[in-house]
Amino acid sequence: NGANATIVDFLAGGAAILGTYTVATLPSASSNSYAEANVSDALAPSIGSTVASGGSVKTKVRSNGTNWTVCGI
Repeated sequence: NGANATIVDFLAGGAAILGTYTVATLPSASSNSYAEANVSDALAPSIGSTVASGGSVKTKVRSNGTNWTVCGI
């Protein structure tokens, strides 16, 4: 529904499904510190690097408060 919520404690018995974005449509990294998402168009991702668009690699990213960085390939 587009609403945001803060979750303090979360326990799941199944898979967590994160939103999928293109790099260009990721929300602001500075407004979403510690958030995680998936991207569908990463270019040559490597763990810890700032994610770049222009490729076709699906990868997991995390905001460090400044940039979205690759945290899973």
